[in-house]
Amino acid sequence: LKVIGMTERIGSSLPSGNFFDRQMRIPGWNQAKIEESVVLCLGCGGLGSTVAIDLVRLGVKKIFIVDKDVVDEHNLNRQILFSSNSIGKPKVTCAAESLLHHNLRTEIVPLHVDVLIHWKEIVEISKECTMIFNMIDVGEYLDLAVQSLAFNRGIPFCLGGTFRSSITVDFFSGKVDAPCWLCTTGVSNKEIRDRLLPEKIETYDVIDFIPKDNNPTGESNVYVCCTCSNLMVSAFVQNLLGIRVPTRTIFYFEQYDIEKWHSESEPHCPLCKVK
Repeated sequence: LKVIGMTERIGSSLPSGNFFDRQMRIPGWNQAKIEESVVLCLGCGGLGSTVAIDLVRLGVKKIFIVDKDVVDEHNLNRQILFSSNSIGKPKVTCAAESLLHHNLRTEIVPLHVDVLIHWKEIVEISKECTMIFNMIDVGEYLDLAVQSLAFNRGIPFCLGGTFRSSITVDFFSGKVDAPCWLCTTGVSNKEIRDRLLPEKIETYDVIDFIPKDNNPTGESNVYVCCTCSNLMVSAFVQNLLGIRVPTRTIFYFEQYDIEKWHSESEPHCPLCKVK
């Protein structure tokens, strides 16, 4: 498999069969909506690997998988699309190869690019998408940039995080009167914030002015990452089926305890106040 920017398409020769019979038996399920979905997956690591395999098993129409990194040995305990043979190779290349064994209906488009440097391409891709997952661990200002892009498209946006034995999933539906990411999270640098709001976010070719969070080295494992990813995809599906999804969900493995809540829109939010 050769991956060159946006030129590669995987999924032109797919198997036939009634693969989705069991999920279509779920009351309220709408397979047609699933198969109309075009999903942008930013990141293909601990969360992105499982999100991608979930999406192709569900039968979405198309997924874009974007990641700049190569597989490292410390990825293998939790990033389920990779093996020891993947070390040193681009994550999107290895992910696309692995997904070929799971793919039932989906067109898979891998892009081995840095989102901050190739922002113009991400903006263009987003015009085709109906959902965005951000799983790139840059920090809150990239989350803000992606939320602004999703806001301009009027589509849902989801992000997740893991640390040790806890999981956080944030979901923003993009619906009128629903909160956006900025309604729930404050940022300290208002100058950078204003550069990343919806009216400006599509004007940049690159967004490498975004500062990166100084996060500690990750502490996680396969079941924590996979559970987080499954909750993220569940939020996407439930929203698609017309079920209201909590704005934030937190799960603690040690206590087997879950917290969830619905946030309200901030009336003076500089991102979504135009609703």
